[in-house]
Amino acid sequence: MKRLSLGLLAALVILPAAAHAFPWSKDMRRTVALWPQAWARTPADSSVPRTGKVDYKLERTFSDRIANPVPRTPESEARGQHEFEKFCTPCHGLKAMGDGPVSTRFPGVANLTLPLTQGRTDGYIYFYIRHGGVLMPSYGYGVKPDRAWDVVNYVRKLQGK
Repeated sequence: MKRLSLGLLAALVILPAAAHAFPWSKDMRRTVALWPQAWARTPADSSVPRTGKVDYKLERTFSDRIANPVPRTPESEARGQHEFEKFCTPCHGLKAMGDGPVSTRFPGVANLTLPLTQGRTDGYIYFYIRHGGVLMPSYGYGVKPDRAWDVVNYVRKLQGK
């Protein structure tokens, strides 16, 4: 009798928990999930448009014509310095002279204070930051468009322009 009562007690405790785990209690309607289109997100800055792929070669030809929309102010230069120190100093160094720690392993890092880079337009430098170049990788994933213009302003400050 004692065994039977312990068995019934165990069954009363275990069966409800086991019944909840059966397949009929979980289906696609009652699961933890997001409903389609319940939370719309804006596309990432570096996303490709649905109408076709971006032609970076074409954009590079027009990059010299892009004017800097961000005025060169101390605030813009400070934001640009913050981004420059975060993303650019490993290769270009703190003074943009191409002497960062990465430059010892990968020669050819540009010295941004030389007359060649000083002669480049703001749009050209902006394009290089966002899309990369021959040796430089793209930083469009980390440096947003408005911050890239701030970096351009900071580079101009380092160049003494």
